[in-house]
Amino acid sequence: MGLKWSWAWGPEIALVLENSSGWDLSSTSANNIAPSASGGVAPEFTYAGSPTRYSLNMRGSSLARTPLGIGAPQGWLSSHWYLNNASPLWGYNFFQVTATSNGRGIYAQGAGGNTLNLYVNNFFREQTTQVFPSQTWHSIGIKYDMSGTTWSGQLWMNGVAVTSDWTDTGGVAQTSCYFQISGVINAGLADGTFWSGLVHYDDMADPGSTSRFVTRVSPTADVSEVGSWSPASGGTAQTTELASPLNTATTVTDGTPASGDNVVLNVNNLGTQLGVTPNIYGVTAHGYADGVGISIEAAVGEGATYTTGSSVVAGAATYATATAPTKPAGGAWSSGDTVLLKFEVS
Repeated sequence: MGLKWSWAWGPEIALVLENSSGWDLSSTSANNIAPSASGGVAPEFTYAGSPTRYSLNMRGSSLARTPLGIGAPQGWLSSHWYLNNASPLWGYNFFQVTATSNGRGIYAQGAGGNTLNLYVNNFFREQTTQVFPSQTWHSIGIKYDMSGTTWSGQLWMNGVAVTSDWTDTGGVAQTSCYFQISGVINAGLADGTFWSGLVHYDDMADPGSTSRFVTRVSPTADVSEVGSWSPASGGTAQTTELASPLNTATTVTDGTPASGDNVVLNVNNLGTQLGVTPNIYGVTAHGYADGVGISIEAAVGEGATYTTGSSVVAGAATYATATAPTKPAGGAWSSGDTVLLKFEVS
C-alpha cells in the first residue's frame, strides 16, 4: 500500500481547473477561488530551493471537489492550510472525504474559539480541545474508513491526533470516494484560506499524519509515440505543449486515434527538478483528454516498466491519473531517477 494520489497547485485560474483538470468548483469567479498571486509571494508551504509553487486561495462560501472516484474507500487525506485573517474559524465543512455513492462524508468543520469539529457519516462526533490560530500553516489529516457499513474517522492536526477514532454503524459500504476543500471563513480572498497540495494514501497504516511537500514538475523531453500525433515526438515538441501550466490551447492531437496510441515524455533527474536532494514518497501523473468516444490512461514508468492508473470520464472529456509510490520495477525513487510519463488512448 502507500501513496495513491497527490496534487500540487499551479497558476491555473478557477475556470481552467474546472475545464481542464477534472476538478469541479462551486464558483469559477476569481473573487471566490484563485491561485496565490505568484509563486512564493503569497503564503506558500514550501522549502528552500523549491521550484516555483502556488497555493489555492479560497473563501468559505466556495468549494473545490476533486475528480470523482479517485479516492480509496479507506486511508488518509492530508494537506496544509493557512488562514490569512485574524478572525476565528467559521462553521464551514472545509476538509472532507466524501462517499461516491451518496455524498455523505467524514470531515472537519470550523468551530468556536478556533477549534475544530469532526463529523463521521455527517454526524457530529467530537470538538477538539486544541486551538488552531490563524496566519500560520497547519497540517491536517483525516484517517478514514468507509469500506464497510461501519465508518470510522479521526482528525489529526500538526502531526498529532486531536480526536478519538470515531465510528458510525449506519454507513453504506463504498468502493471509492472523492475529496472536497473550502475556505474556513467567508471573507474576500485578501483574507482567504490558502491550501497547499493534497496527499491521499490508501491504507490507514500509511503515514498520513506526517507533513509532506507536494511539488509540481513538468516533463523535460519527448521520448516516443505510437500513432499519428501533431506535433510529432522529437526533442521537446510535445513536451512544450504538455508542460505546466494546464492550458487547453496547448495540446498534442492524434489525427486517427486508436486504442494503444500513446505519447511518452520524461522528467529527467528528479533531484534537479525539485531543487534538493529529496526523499521521494511517490510520483503522480495527471492527464486530460477531450474527444467523443476517446478516453486515455496515464502511467508512470522507469525503463520498460509502468504503473498504470485510473480514468474518470465525464461527457467527452477524460481525466487520467497514475501514481507510483515506488519505482515500477521495484525500489524507492531516488534523486537521480528519470521518470517516464505515458498517456495512452484506451
